[in-house]
Amino acid sequence: LVVKNKTFFSGNLRIAFEILIEKNFDVYIYKDGKINPFIKEYLISKGAKVIEGYNLTSLYHISTTNFLIFGHAVRDAHISKTCKNRIIINLWHGVIFKNIELLIPNNSKEKQDLILKNALLFDAIVASGEIDKMTMSKAFGISDEKVYITGQPRYEILKSTYTIKDPYLLRQVEEFNTIKKRFTKTILYAPTFREFNIQDRKSTRLNSS
Repeated sequence: LVVKNKTFFSGNLRIAFEILIEKNFDVYIYKDGKINPFIKEYLISKGAKVIEGYNLTSLYHISTTNFLIFGHAVRDAHISKTCKNRIIINLWHGVIFKNIELLIPNNSKEKQDLILKNALLFDAIVASGEIDKMTMSKAFGISDEKVYITGQPRYEILKSTYTIKDPYLLRQVEEFNTIKKRFTKTILYAPTFREFNIQDRKSTRLNSS
C-alpha cells in the first residue's frame, strides 16, 4: 500500500488495509517519508511491515510485490514500467466532485503526457457507480473495462455494522458522531482549486449547520 508523501495514511487505503489484514494478506506500507508515529505503531501491531523512505530496502519490496495499491499517483512508488508479475490498483482517495487529471482544463502538455503514460501502468481502478466509472475512465485516460464498480472502501466506516478496531479511525468517528448529535444537518466541504492552480492549505473542513 503506497502512501503519498506529505499525506496521512487514511481514506480508502486505510480501510483496504484493515480488510487485507483481516484476510491474512502479507501487507507492506510504503511512504517516501515518515509515517505518523501513532499510526505506525498501530500498523506494526496489526502485523504490517512499514517501510519509510526511498532506499534499497523499499526499492526491493516495491519491485518484487505482487500487488501495488495506491490512492494518489503511481509515481508515489517510483514506478514507470509495467511488470507481468505485478498488478497495480488505484483506489484513489476521493470522489470526483472536481476535475482531476485529464479533466483539468489548464494542464500543460507535459502533465497530460505524464498522465497518459501513467495510465498504461494501471490494471484496475475502483468506482462508486456507473457515472463515477465514466468519470474515472476519462480522468485517468484508461479503458472503462479497467474500472470496477466496488464502492469506495472508506464508505464502510459510515455503516453502523462496521467494526472499527483502529484507534485513530475510532477517534475520528467519535468526533463525527459528537457533531451529528449537535446539529440536524452535516455537510462535508473539501475544496481544492486545481483549475486555477490554487491550493487551500486547509482543504478539508467539516462545516455543520
